[in-house]
Amino acid sequence: SLTVRSVPHLTALSDVRTARTFLEEQIRVTEFERRRGGGAWPIFALGYYQFEAVDERRVAIRRSAESPSPERPIRLLDTLTKTGVQLWSSAQPEWSVMTFPGAGDAVLGSVLVLDEGNRWLRDPLDAEWIDGSRRAGLARKLGYFWFGRQLAGRGHGAVFLEASLSEYAAWRLLEASGATRDAKAMQRLWIEAEQSAGPLPRPLSLMPREDLAGARRLMTRGALVWKAIEDRAGRATLDRILEERLARGGDWTTEDLRSALEASTDREWGDWFRQHVYGRALP
Repeated sequence: SLTVRSVPHLTALSDVRTARTFLEEQIRVTEFERRRGGGAWPIFALGYYQFEAVDERRVAIRRSAESPSPERPIRLLDTLTKTGVQLWSSAQPEWSVMTFPGAGDAVLGSVLVLDEGNRWLRDPLDAEWIDGSRRAGLARKLGYFWFGRQLAGRGHGAVFLEASLSEYAAWRLLEASGATRDAKAMQRLWIEAEQSAGPLPRPLSLMPREDLAGARRLMTRGALVWKAIEDRAGRATLDRILEERLARGGDWTTEDLRSALEASTDREWGDWFRQHVYGRALP
């Protein structure tokens, strides 16, 4: 549990249970909801915030932030969320958005933090962003919200089970929501990047998290491996496995994934994993 003592004029953001202001002492005491064991730590931010509701979504915007209208990106996130729940019914549909300067974008519990410097609430959704459009960038945040937060990786292949799967999930969200141009561009990026990248330096199951700030092979080779799993197992079968895991929550390993695939397809997946997950072969 977490209790924060602050100056009284600042607003606390997170799952607040109680907030009391003591004027004589000039303090505000905020108690946050307790988290279950193994869940996310309590998360909070303090600042001058104004609150808006967009399609029943809460948006907390810093009062001095240059964010004129959050409607378009928040409505896109809401559409992508509804699409994700249609694909995987246990995908968590509850989240809120806050802006913060210089903190970097982050997915923390059920709060999406948008760095004001990245202009998410200002620039057009089809404007260019890292590895695609801003629309694709927002889809990646929701992909990680489910496959990284609601369902986390464990063991040597943890980052593959999070970063690579959330990239694949973002592609599925774009495709299913009608953003076909962005979905095709994302898949084309994977293929072109792998064609020019050269041999994989190490297996995906041993790829360090630092790869996400550099070569990003987890986002290209890793996503292609997930697409190959879909092709070999069948989309409906893979979705059923992901749905069951999301419903269970917690974490899983690459061996949990292999076992689930073998049980669902009545096929042997050991050699395939040795080549493409524990090895370096391109599927």
